[in-house]
Amino acid sequence: MSMWPRSLSSFARSPGGRVIAAMAAVAAFSSCSDLGPKSTARVAPHGPSSAVGANGVPFTIEYFIQAHQDDWQLFFGDRAVDAANTASKVVFVYITAGAADASDAYWQVREQGANASVDTISLGKSGAWACASVTVNTHTIYRCTRANTVNYYLRLPNPGDTRPNGLSDLRDGKISSLTSVERSATYTSWADLTATLNGIFAAENPGGRGHTRLQPVLVHRLPESVLPAERLRDRARSEMGNGVRLR
Repeated sequence: MSMWPRSLSSFARSPGGRVIAAMAAVAAFSSCSDLGPKSTARVAPHGPSSAVGANGVPFTIEYFIQAHQDDWQLFFGDRAVDAANTASKVVFVYITAGAADASDAYWQVREQGANASVDTISLGKSGAWACASVTVNTHTIYRCTRANTVNYYLRLPNPGDTRPNGLSDLRDGKISSLTSVERSATYTSWADLTATLNGIFAAENPGGRGHTRLQPVLVHRLPESVLPAERLRDRARSEMGNGVRLR
């Protein structure tokens, strides 16, 4: 997921290419076998739906935690679109640079692509991009805002599955530290990294624990997120109380 195939021909020969080709063939057969008259009934447009907690109150803040810059678009694009239109704030946290040991230009373009996706779900909303480095749990992290979205880029190495010096090695204690690709921050343990995520939760939730009003919060854990679902929920609740729902 961290690196696209170098050419269409190599992709077509890959297992993923064969699967997609097979799916395309099935779709083509299905469309050709159904040549009867089509229904002219109109389908009502689907407007944004607000996610609500058990008490029926809409979530004020929605977090999307993912490893790569294209994860929420692929797995939770519909939810992100709805969140951008119903939540007061939508926070995207990108854990890795998604670079697979490629050049700096590669991960920079991936971030530009993520920002373009945010532009798309923010159409019609005022507010230009504003970016700056911030400090969270003593670590320097690049943070950008646009309309009602907040975007964090931790830019940690993403060497690929089963390859050394990545997030899993930090988690398993095989390496003692992990430094972001542009060398702005070094995490000295798995606890250090998860505490930093905890700090992001706290920074973006002004109504969380320790304040007079608890903001209802929804945390979306993408399939390739670095934290197990239960641990991510517990981290969020430690800062924001029990008004946290995890999807």
